[in-house]
Amino acid sequence: MSKLAFLFPGQGSQYVGMGKAMYDRYPLVKQIFQEAEYTLGYNVAKMCFQGNIEELSKTEITQPAILTVSYAAFQVYMKEIGINPEFCAGHSLGEYSALTCSGVLKFSDALEIVSLRGKLMQEAAAISGGMMAVVHGMEVEHIRKICKSISERKNSLICIACYNSPKQVAVSLQDNVFEIFKVEIENLRGKVIPIKVSVPSHSPIMYGAAYKLKEALKGYKYNNFKWPVISNVTGKPYMKTEDMDIIYNLTAQMTNPVMWQQSINYIKDQSIHICVDMGPGTILKNLTRQITSDITVHSFESIENFETLRKNFLLNIYNEEKSTALKLIDRCLAAAICTENNNWNSTEYYKGVIIPYRQIKKMREDIEKSACKSNLEKVEEALDMLKMVFDTKKVPVEERKERLNEIFNEINMKQISSYVIKS
Repeated sequence: MSKLAFLFPGQGSQYVGMGKAMYDRYPLVKQIFQEAEYTLGYNVAKMCFQGNIEELSKTEITQPAILTVSYAAFQVYMKEIGINPEFCAGHSLGEYSALTCSGVLKFSDALEIVSLRGKLMQEAAAISGGMMAVVHGMEVEHIRKICKSISERKNSLICIACYNSPKQVAVSLQDNVFEIFKVEIENLRGKVIPIKVSVPSHSPIMYGAAYKLKEALKGYKYNNFKWPVISNVTGKPYMKTEDMDIIYNLTAQMTNPVMWQQSINYIKDQSIHICVDMGPGTILKNLTRQITSDITVHSFESIENFETLRKNFLLNIYNEEKSTALKLIDRCLAAAICTENNNWNSTEYYKGVIIPYRQIKKMREDIEKSACKSNLEKVEEALDMLKMVFDTKKVPVEERKERLNEIFNEINMKQISSYVIKS
Protein backbone atom coordinates (compact mmCIF):
# COMPACT_ATOMS: atom_id res chain seq x y z
CA MET A 1 0.00 0.00 0.00
CA SER A 2 1.21 3.50 -0.78
CA LYS A 3 2.28 5.59 2.19
CA LEU A 4 -0.36 7.80 3.80
CA ALA A 5 -0.58 10.95 5.87
CA PHE A 6 -3.57 12.06 7.96
CA LEU A 7 -4.69 15.70 7.91
CA PHE A 8 -6.83 17.36 10.59
CA PRO A 9 -8.68 20.65 9.96
CA GLY A 10 -8.95 23.67 12.20
CA GLN A 11 -11.45 26.42 12.84
CA GLY A 12 -13.40 27.56 9.81
CA SER A 13 -14.23 24.00 8.73
CA GLN A 14 -17.23 23.71 11.06
CA TYR A 15 -20.82 23.49 9.82
CA VAL A 16 -24.11 22.51 11.39
CA GLY A 17 -24.61 18.77 10.87
CA MET A 18 -20.93 17.83 10.86
CA GLY A 19 -20.40 14.26 12.00
CA LYS A 20 -24.13 13.38 11.95
CA ALA A 21 -23.85 10.60 9.35
CA MET A 22 -21.12 8.87 11.36
CA TYR A 23 -23.06 9.35 14.60
CA ASP A 24 -26.17 7.70 13.15
CA ARG A 25 -24.26 4.72 11.77
CA TYR A 26 -21.53 3.86 14.29
CA PRO A 27 -22.07 3.14 18.00
CA LEU A 28 -18.42 3.99 18.68
CA VAL A 29 -19.07 7.54 17.40
CA LYS A 30 -21.99 7.90 19.82
CA GLN A 31 -19.64 6.82 22.62
CA ILE A 32 -17.09 9.45 21.54
CA PHE A 33 -19.73 12.20 21.62
CA GLN A 34 -20.94 10.94 25.01
CA GLU A 35 -17.39 11.14 26.36
CA ALA A 36 -17.12 14.68 25.01
CA GLU A 37 -20.39 15.62 26.72
CA TYR A 38 -19.26 14.06 30.00
CA THR A 39 -15.90 15.86 29.84
CA LEU A 40 -17.19 19.29 28.80
CA GLY A 41 -20.52 19.35 30.61
CA TYR A 42 -22.72 20.17 27.62
CA ASN A 43 -24.31 18.27 24.73
CA VAL A 44 -21.67 18.36 21.98
CA ALA A 45 -23.81 16.28 19.60
CA LYS A 46 -26.69 18.73 19.86
CA MET A 47 -24.31 21.64 19.29
CA CYS A 48 -22.87 19.99 16.16
CA PHE A 49 -26.12 18.67 14.70
CA GLN A 50 -28.85 21.12 15.76
CA GLY A 51 -27.14 24.34 16.81
CA ASN A 52 -26.83 27.50 14.76
CA ILE A 53 -23.64 28.43 12.93
CA GLU A 54 -23.12 31.59 15.00
CA GLU A 55 -23.04 29.63 18.25
CA LEU A 56 -20.98 26.83 16.71
CA SER A 57 -18.43 29.37 15.45
CA LYS A 58 -17.64 30.71 18.93
CA THR A 59 -14.07 29.54 19.40
CA GLU A 60 -14.63 27.91 22.82
CA ILE A 61 -17.38 25.79 21.18
CA THR A 62 -15.79 25.33 17.76
CA GLN A 63 -12.52 23.86 19.00
CA PRO A 64 -13.84 20.89 21.04
CA ALA A 65 -16.58 20.30 18.44
CA ILE A 66 -14.14 19.94 15.54
CA LEU A 67 -11.77 17.87 17.69
CA THR A 68 -14.63 15.49 18.52
CA VAL A 69 -15.68 15.09 14.87
CA SER A 70 -12.06 14.60 13.76
CA TYR A 71 -11.38 12.02 16.47
CA ALA A 72 -14.60 10.20 15.54
CA ALA A 73 -13.62 10.14 11.85
CA PHE A 74 -10.20 8.75 12.81
CA GLN A 75 -11.73 5.98 14.93
CA VAL A 76 -14.15 5.01 12.15
CA TYR A 77 -11.28 4.98 9.66
CA MET A 78 -9.23 2.68 11.91
CA LYS A 79 -12.23 0.37 12.30
CA GLU A 80 -13.14 0.26 8.61
CA ILE A 81 -9.71 0.49 6.95
CA GLY A 82 -6.99 0.50 9.60
CA ILE A 83 -3.98 1.45 7.46
CA ASN A 84 -1.57 3.45 9.62
CA PRO A 85 -0.18 6.80 8.48
CA GLU A 86 3.45 7.77 8.11
CA PHE A 87 2.70 11.27 9.44
CA CYS A 88 -0.12 13.32 10.94
CA ALA A 89 -0.54 17.05 10.39
CA GLY A 90 -3.21 19.37 11.74
CA HIS A 91 -4.02 22.95 10.83
CA SER A 92 -3.99 25.12 13.98
CA LEU A 93 -6.56 23.42 16.26
CA GLY A 94 -6.04 20.35 14.07
CA GLU A 95 -2.59 19.88 15.59
CA TYR A 96 -4.35 18.85 18.82
CA SER A 97 -6.46 16.36 16.86
CA ALA A 98 -3.26 15.00 15.28
CA LEU A 99 -1.60 14.63 18.69
CA THR A 100 -4.69 12.88 20.05
CA CYS A 101 -4.93 10.41 17.17
CA SER A 102 -1.17 9.80 17.40
CA GLY A 103 -1.70 8.71 21.01
CA VAL A 104 0.16 11.64 22.60
CA LEU A 105 -2.94 13.11 24.25
CA LYS A 106 -5.90 11.30 25.79
CA PHE A 107 -9.12 12.36 24.07
CA SER A 108 -10.62 13.68 27.31
CA ASP A 109 -7.45 15.66 28.07
CA ALA A 110 -7.41 17.10 24.56
CA LEU A 111 -11.03 18.21 24.98
CA GLU A 112 -10.20 20.02 28.21
CA ILE A 113 -7.14 21.67 26.66
CA VAL A 114 -8.83 22.94 23.49
CA SER A 115 -11.85 24.12 25.46
CA LEU A 116 -9.52 26.14 27.69
CA ARG A 117 -7.56 27.28 24.64
CA GLY A 118 -10.76 28.59 23.10
CA LYS A 119 -11.79 30.44 26.26
CA LEU A 120 -8.35 32.03 26.66
CA MET A 121 -8.34 33.11 23.03
CA GLN A 122 -11.84 34.56 23.35
CA GLU A 123 -10.82 36.49 26.48
CA ALA A 124 -7.79 37.93 24.68
CA ALA A 125 -9.94 38.95 21.72
CA ALA A 126 -12.52 40.58 24.01
CA ILE A 127 -9.81 42.90 25.36
CA SER A 128 -8.07 43.81 22.10
CA GLY A 129 -10.71 43.03 19.51
CA GLY A 130 -9.86 41.12 16.39
CA MET A 131 -10.81 38.79 13.58
CA MET A 132 -9.31 36.76 10.76
CA ALA A 133 -9.59 36.94 6.99
CA VAL A 134 -8.32 34.96 4.02
CA VAL A 135 -6.51 36.67 1.16
CA HIS A 136 -6.57 35.14 -2.33
CA GLY A 137 -4.68 35.98 -5.47
CA MET A 138 -1.69 37.96 -4.21
CA GLU A 139 1.99 37.35 -3.58
CA VAL A 140 2.83 36.83 0.09
CA GLU A 141 5.45 39.57 0.09
CA HIS A 142 2.90 42.16 -1.11
CA ILE A 143 0.48 41.12 1.63
CA ARG A 144 3.24 41.33 4.22
CA LYS A 145 4.13 44.88 3.12
CA ILE A 146 0.50 46.01 3.25
CA CYS A 147 0.10 44.56 6.75
CA LYS A 148 3.24 46.35 7.93
CA SER A 149 2.16 49.66 6.40
CA ILE A 150 -1.34 49.59 7.91
CA SER A 151 0.00 48.50 11.30
CA GLU A 152 2.41 51.45 11.41
CA ARG A 153 -0.11 54.01 10.13
CA LYS A 154 -3.00 52.97 12.33
CA ASN A 155 -1.07 51.63 15.33
CA SER A 156 -3.18 48.48 15.13
CA LEU A 157 -2.34 44.82 14.88
CA ILE A 158 -2.43 43.14 11.48
CA CYS A 159 -0.18 40.22 10.50
CA ILE A 160 -0.03 37.01 8.49
CA ALA A 161 -1.42 34.18 10.62
CA CYS A 162 -1.36 31.20 8.24
CA TYR A 163 0.73 30.40 5.17
CA ASN A 164 -1.94 28.17 3.67
CA SER A 165 -0.86 27.81 0.03
CA PRO A 166 0.88 29.74 -2.74
CA LYS A 167 -2.51 31.27 -3.55
CA GLN A 168 -3.83 31.87 -0.05
CA VAL A 169 -2.76 33.30 3.30
CA ALA A 170 -4.82 34.10 6.38
CA VAL A 171 -4.31 37.31 8.32
CA SER A 172 -5.21 38.23 11.89
CA LEU A 173 -6.18 41.82 12.42
CA GLN A 174 -8.07 44.17 14.67
CA ASP A 175 -11.57 45.04 13.54
CA ASN A 176 -10.87 48.74 12.99
CA VAL A 177 -8.42 48.08 10.12
CA PHE A 178 -10.36 45.40 8.24
CA GLU A 179 -12.02 47.75 5.74
CA ILE A 180 -8.73 49.59 5.09
CA PHE A 181 -6.96 46.27 4.48
CA LYS A 182 -9.77 45.01 2.25
CA VAL A 183 -9.69 48.11 0.06
CA GLU A 184 -5.90 48.06 -0.35
CA ILE A 185 -5.90 44.36 -1.28
CA GLU A 186 -8.78 44.77 -3.73
CA ASN A 187 -7.06 47.75 -5.34
CA LEU A 188 -4.29 45.30 -6.26
CA ARG A 189 -6.89 42.80 -7.58
CA GLY A 190 -6.68 40.53 -4.57
CA LYS A 191 -9.68 39.15 -2.71
CA VAL A 192 -10.39 39.28 1.04
CA ILE A 193 -12.91 36.98 2.75
CA PRO A 194 -13.63 37.06 6.52
CA ILE A 195 -13.22 33.66 8.22
CA LYS A 196 -15.84 32.05 10.48
CA VAL A 197 -13.52 32.54 13.47
CA SER A 198 -14.22 34.85 16.37
CA VAL A 199 -10.60 35.55 17.40
CA PRO A 200 -7.34 36.77 15.78
CA SER A 201 -5.39 33.51 16.13
CA HIS A 202 -1.63 33.09 15.66
CA SER A 203 -0.85 36.71 16.42
CA PRO A 204 0.81 38.80 19.16
CA ILE A 205 -2.66 39.49 20.62
CA MET A 206 -2.47 35.94 21.95
CA TYR A 207 0.70 36.37 24.06
CA GLY A 208 -1.20 36.54 27.35
CA ALA A 209 -3.41 33.60 26.39
CA ALA A 210 -0.34 31.62 25.31
CA TYR A 211 1.32 32.10 28.71
CA LYS A 212 -1.80 30.89 30.55
CA LEU A 213 -2.12 27.93 28.19
CA LYS A 214 1.53 27.01 28.75
CA GLU A 215 0.98 26.84 32.51
CA ALA A 216 -2.11 24.67 32.03
CA LEU A 217 -0.33 22.32 29.60
CA LYS A 218 2.21 21.48 32.31
CA GLY A 219 -0.53 19.67 34.20
CA TYR A 220 -1.17 17.03 31.54
CA LYS A 221 0.47 13.74 30.64
CA TYR A 222 1.99 13.25 27.18
CA ASN A 223 2.44 9.74 25.79
CA ASN A 224 4.78 8.41 23.12
CA PHE A 225 4.01 9.17 19.48
CA LYS A 226 2.51 6.29 17.50
CA TRP A 227 3.27 8.31 14.36
CA PRO A 228 5.20 11.55 13.86
CA VAL A 229 3.19 14.77 14.05
CA ILE A 230 4.18 17.81 12.00
CA SER A 231 4.43 21.04 13.98
CA ASN A 232 2.56 24.14 12.79
CA VAL A 233 5.43 26.29 13.98
CA THR A 234 8.16 24.65 11.88
CA GLY A 235 6.32 22.75 9.14
CA LYS A 236 8.36 19.69 10.15
CA PRO A 237 7.86 16.80 12.60
CA TYR A 238 8.39 17.37 16.29
CA MET A 239 12.16 17.02 16.78
CA LYS A 240 11.80 15.74 20.32
CA THR A 241 8.99 13.89 22.02
CA GLU A 242 9.62 15.12 25.55
CA ASP A 243 6.79 16.90 27.36
CA MET A 244 8.53 20.30 27.20
CA ASP A 245 8.91 20.09 23.41
CA ILE A 246 5.20 19.39 23.01
CA ILE A 247 4.32 22.21 25.40
CA TYR A 248 6.69 24.59 23.61
CA ASN A 249 5.21 23.87 20.17
CA LEU A 250 1.61 24.21 21.33
CA THR A 251 2.40 27.45 23.14
CA ALA A 252 4.41 28.94 20.26
CA GLN A 253 1.61 28.02 17.87
CA MET A 254 -0.65 30.58 19.60
CA THR A 255 1.48 33.56 18.55
CA ASN A 256 3.25 32.31 15.42
CA PRO A 257 1.90 31.73 11.90
CA VAL A 258 0.80 28.27 10.79
CA MET A 259 3.31 26.92 8.26
CA TRP A 260 0.76 24.81 6.39
CA GLN A 261 2.26 25.08 2.92
CA GLN A 262 5.60 23.96 4.35
CA SER A 263 3.88 21.04 6.13
CA ILE A 264 2.30 19.72 2.93
CA ASN A 265 5.56 20.16 1.02
CA TYR A 266 7.34 18.17 3.73
CA ILE A 267 4.80 15.36 3.35
CA LYS A 268 5.28 15.42 -0.43
CA ASP A 269 9.07 15.31 -0.01
CA GLN A 270 8.67 12.04 1.94
CA SER A 271 7.18 10.45 -1.20
CA ILE A 272 3.68 10.42 0.26
CA HIS A 273 1.03 10.86 -2.41
CA ILE A 274 -2.18 10.06 -0.51
CA CYS A 275 -3.63 12.01 2.43
CA VAL A 276 -6.83 11.42 4.36
CA ASP A 277 -8.66 14.48 5.71
CA MET A 278 -9.97 13.41 9.12
CA GLY A 279 -12.50 16.09 9.83
CA PRO A 280 -15.37 18.25 8.66
CA GLY A 281 -15.38 20.06 5.36
CA THR A 282 -12.94 20.07 2.44
CA ILE A 283 -10.73 23.06 3.30
CA LEU A 284 -7.53 21.01 3.62
CA LYS A 285 -8.32 19.07 0.46
CA ASN A 286 -8.68 22.33 -1.46
CA LEU A 287 -5.53 23.86 0.04
CA THR A 288 -3.49 20.78 -0.81
CA ARG A 289 -4.60 21.02 -4.44
CA GLN A 290 -3.29 24.59 -4.50
CA ILE A 291 0.08 23.50 -3.05
CA THR A 292 0.83 20.40 -5.14
CA SER A 293 -0.67 18.10 -7.75
CA ASP A 294 1.41 15.20 -6.42
CA ILE A 295 -0.90 14.49 -3.47
CA THR A 296 -4.48 13.22 -3.58
CA VAL A 297 -6.58 14.05 -0.52
CA HIS A 298 -9.58 11.90 0.43
CA SER A 299 -12.16 13.40 2.79
CA PHE A 300 -13.37 10.91 5.37
CA GLU A 301 -16.17 12.60 7.26
CA SER A 302 -19.18 11.64 5.10
CA ILE A 303 -20.49 8.09 4.77
CA GLU A 304 -20.31 8.23 0.97
CA ASN A 305 -16.70 9.40 1.01
CA PHE A 306 -15.38 6.78 3.39
CA GLU A 307 -17.29 3.92 1.71
CA THR A 308 -15.59 4.89 -1.56
CA LEU A 309 -12.27 5.32 0.21
CA ARG A 310 -12.52 1.91 1.88
CA LYS A 311 -13.22 0.18 -1.44
CA ASN A 312 -10.39 2.02 -3.18
CA PHE A 313 -7.91 1.23 -0.42
CA LEU A 314 -8.86 -2.45 -0.28
CA LEU A 315 -8.56 -2.72 -4.06
CA ASN A 316 -5.21 -0.94 -3.91
CA ILE A 317 -3.98 -3.31 -1.21
CA TYR A 318 -5.15 -6.37 -3.16
CA ASN A 319 -3.54 -5.21 -6.41
CA GLU A 320 -0.26 -4.32 -4.71
CA GLU A 321 -0.26 -7.58 -2.77
CA LYS A 322 -0.94 -9.59 -5.93
CA SER A 323 1.81 -7.75 -7.82
CA THR A 324 4.26 -8.31 -4.95
CA ALA A 325 3.34 -12.00 -4.72
CA LEU A 326 3.93 -12.48 -8.44
CA LYS A 327 7.29 -10.72 -8.25
CA LEU A 328 8.35 -12.87 -5.31
CA ILE A 329 7.36 -16.10 -7.04
CA ASP A 330 9.19 -15.04 -10.21
CA ARG A 331 12.32 -14.54 -8.09
CA CYS A 332 11.80 -17.96 -6.49
CA LEU A 333 11.60 -19.58 -9.91
CA ALA A 334 14.77 -17.80 -11.04
CA ALA A 335 16.63 -18.78 -7.85
CA ALA A 336 15.54 -22.41 -8.20
CA ILE A 337 17.07 -22.53 -11.69
CA CYS A 338 20.18 -20.39 -11.18
CA THR A 339 21.63 -21.92 -8.01
CA GLU A 340 24.38 -24.42 -8.67
CA ASN A 341 23.48 -28.08 -8.15
CA ASN A 342 25.71 -30.15 -5.85
CA ASN A 343 23.51 -33.26 -5.75
CA TRP A 344 23.82 -35.77 -8.62
CA ASN A 345 21.24 -38.24 -7.33
CA SER A 346 18.62 -38.13 -10.13
CA THR A 347 15.77 -39.44 -7.96
CA GLU A 348 16.39 -36.86 -5.24
CA TYR A 349 16.80 -34.14 -7.88
CA TYR A 350 13.46 -35.01 -9.48
CA LYS A 351 11.60 -35.06 -6.16
CA GLY A 352 13.42 -32.13 -4.58
CA VAL A 353 13.95 -29.78 -7.55
CA ILE A 354 11.80 -30.62 -10.59
CA ILE A 355 8.55 -31.25 -8.68
CA PRO A 356 8.91 -28.15 -6.39
CA TYR A 357 9.76 -26.00 -9.42
CA ARG A 358 6.60 -27.16 -11.20
CA GLN A 359 4.57 -26.50 -8.04
CA ILE A 360 5.94 -22.96 -7.76
CA LYS A 361 5.10 -22.38 -11.43
CA LYS A 362 1.55 -23.64 -10.82
CA MET A 363 1.23 -21.27 -7.85
CA ARG A 364 2.13 -18.38 -10.10
CA GLU A 365 -0.61 -19.36 -12.54
CA ASP A 366 -3.11 -19.64 -9.67
CA ILE A 367 -2.25 -16.16 -8.35
CA GLU A 368 -2.45 -14.67 -11.84
CA LYS A 369 -6.01 -15.97 -12.20
CA SER A 370 -6.91 -15.44 -8.56
CA ALA A 371 -9.65 -13.14 -7.26
CA CYS A 372 -9.03 -14.13 -3.65
CA LYS A 373 -8.31 -11.50 -0.98
CA SER A 374 -4.91 -12.79 0.10
CA ASN A 375 -2.07 -14.57 -1.64
CA LEU A 376 0.11 -14.80 1.46
CA GLU A 377 -0.42 -18.56 1.87
CA LYS A 378 0.72 -19.25 -1.70
CA VAL A 379 3.75 -17.02 -1.20
CA GLU A 380 4.69 -19.00 1.91
CA GLU A 381 4.22 -22.27 0.00
CA ALA A 382 6.50 -20.99 -2.78
CA LEU A 383 9.16 -20.10 -0.21
CA ASP A 384 8.88 -23.57 1.31
CA MET A 385 9.31 -25.09 -2.15
CA LEU A 386 12.38 -22.93 -2.79
CA LYS A 387 13.82 -24.02 0.55
CA MET A 388 13.32 -27.65 -0.55
CA VAL A 389 15.17 -26.91 -3.81
CA PHE A 390 18.06 -25.38 -1.85
CA ASP A 391 18.14 -28.40 0.47
CA THR A 392 18.13 -30.87 -2.43
CA LYS A 393 20.79 -28.99 -4.40
CA LYS A 394 22.83 -28.75 -1.19
CA VAL A 395 23.22 -24.99 -1.61
CA PRO A 396 25.60 -23.55 1.03
CA VAL A 397 23.94 -21.54 3.84
CA GLU A 398 25.66 -18.26 2.90
CA GLU A 399 24.52 -18.55 -0.70
CA ARG A 400 20.97 -19.25 0.47
CA LYS A 401 21.02 -16.07 2.57
CA GLU A 402 22.42 -14.07 -0.30
CA ARG A 403 19.78 -15.35 -2.74
CA LEU A 404 16.92 -14.71 -0.32
CA ASN A 405 18.17 -11.25 0.59
CA GLU A 406 18.37 -10.37 -3.11
CA ILE A 407 14.76 -11.48 -3.55
CA PHE A 408 13.33 -9.67 -0.53
CA ASN A 409 15.37 -6.50 -0.75
CA GLU A 410 14.25 -6.07 -4.34
CA ILE A 411 10.57 -6.21 -3.40
CA ASN A 412 10.95 -4.66 0.08
CA MET A 413 9.85 -7.65 2.18
CA LYS A 414 12.68 -7.82 4.71
CA GLN A 415 10.50 -9.16 7.54
CA ILE A 416 9.62 -12.33 5.60
CA SER A 417 13.24 -12.57 4.51
CA SER A 418 14.40 -12.75 8.12
CA TYR A 419 11.78 -15.39 8.89
CA VAL A 420 12.79 -17.62 5.97
CA ILE A 421 16.51 -17.34 6.66
CA LYS A 422 16.01 -18.30 10.31
CA SER A 423 13.81 -21.24 9.35
